[in-house]
Amino acid sequence: MGGLPEVQIAGRVAVAGIRARSPPQRQPAVGKVGIVIRSKVRHQEAEVAIRYKVLAGGRRPVKTGAAYDLFARLDAPLVLNGPTLVPLGIALELPPGYGAIVKARSSAPLRHGYEAHVGLIDPEFNGREVCTILEPLPGAGPITILPGDRVAQMWVQRMDVELAETDEDIPLGPKEGFGSTGK
Repeated sequence: MGGLPEVQIAGRVAVAGIRARSPPQRQPAVGKVGIVIRSKVRHQEAEVAIRYKVLAGGRRPVKTGAAYDLFARLDAPLVLNGPTLVPLGIALELPPGYGAIVKARSSAPLRHGYEAHVGLIDPEFNGREVCTILEPLPGAGPITILPGDRVAQMWVQRMDVELAETDEDIPLGPKEGFGSTGK
């Protein structure tokens, strides 16, 4: 269907706003795999398949808790005191209303001496290789990321919130921010 995402609602399949039809009885084509997200849409269960393609030298994302682990596709020597772009070997097809956040694995700073910058992937980014930006922590020695190293996590989210501007004052919350909830 021209690359449009399929959304299953109450046992029927709708394709990006096209009227619902009966679920297909065929098996998916070889190489067409996806991430399935279950969510509530207007009080109905919905299943959304986020399609992805593994690129040459890449690896499939691995579900770990709330996120998917992502792997480096190429050797990437990290530049001391600077960021390095690391390709992750997958391309996504996000439906409208969804986004993906790519962030560091929590163990990366302590175990490996680097941090990943947080990145947001919009549906407009569809079909392009997902990358992350890694940077060594101060004092870390030379670090080389190898193909297949788990370097980031991807969290797919529904992004259907609309901002509403107001002329009224917005009440202050009880906290100050920037770590004020802890000591």
